[in-house]
Amino acid sequence: MSTANRVVSPGTDSRCVRTADGQLLSVPPDWILLPPGDAGLTRRVKAAGPTWAVQEKVGRRTFSRGVWAAGDVVDRIRRELDVERATPEYARKREAASRRRDNQQAEYVGTFRLAVLNEPPKLIVLLVSEIVPLLLQGPPKANVPPPVWQRRFRDAVPERLDGAAFLDRYQGTTDVVTAVDPARSYAVRAATEHPIYEHARVMRFRDILAGGAASADARAELGELMFASHASYSACGLGSDGTDRLVELARAAGPAAGIHGAKITGGGSGGTVVVLATAGRRAIIEAIADRYRAETGRQPTVFSNSSDGARAAGLARMTP
Repeated sequence: MSTANRVVSPGTDSRCVRTADGQLLSVPPDWILLPPGDAGLTRRVKAAGPTWAVQEKVGRRTFSRGVWAAGDVVDRIRRELDVERATPEYARKREAASRRRDNQQAEYVGTFRLAVLNEPPKLIVLLVSEIVPLLLQGPPKANVPPPVWQRRFRDAVPERLDGAAFLDRYQGTTDVVTAVDPARSYAVRAATEHPIYEHARVMRFRDILAGGAASADARAELGELMFASHASYSACGLGSDGTDRLVELARAAGPAAGIHGAKITGGGSGGTVVVLATAGRRAIIEAIADRYRAETGRQPTVFSNSSDGARAAGLARMTP
């Protein structure tokens, strides 16, 4: 069994793994777990084989938990790499690779900027490159139209990128607030295109509202824009199972019950969903909340209407 290269998940103890079909396997006694973080070492160990790559899915995210391999193989390759990385030739290669990436970055940003300047101005755009889409915070709005993204940039952005591979290639970021997790797989393409399509959705939503949204078709389109926004946000690896379920329940209720759309909202970490409903449908919203509570054991709170907020209360300046 140990001669096969496998992708497995954690088992019932520290030296047990589970295969895709649910079979429990004991790790061979002479194997060790190579933790994530050194992509170069991991690649060579996998090439030497056999290995068992441990991946764990948490919600919609998949995390690398390391690679099991023969201890003597890992030790040998690590020593070889240490010797190789200590040579002047290796340092020169790294420096040349860094310069090449900088040149590619500058060329990409220049091309992207020209594409933006050739489009009618809407909102401020974040000039992205291959590395910027590792969005660790809420995605910004963009003024790159979807056709430009599809035609010129989408295929150049990787679908996913492991944090370990990113760190091995770029050695970190200039962001002093957040950090790249070497064990995490980032949905790079989805996070890049979310603000692009989100801006288009917002503009369409605004136009429908400006027209009065009086027809059933107009309200249906508003709802679909909200559902699409939520799905796009979730594809970035954001959101939660709770907000996803609330949106599902709202969609299931549907226009016949006066529920037209729903999406996650707010500044993050609050688990808040906004629902577009016909006036007088409070009972339907409460029924959705009751079902959610029955399914999850969590107590939701229903808010309706809006307040004047800071416009009425004013601002308070806090100093250390």
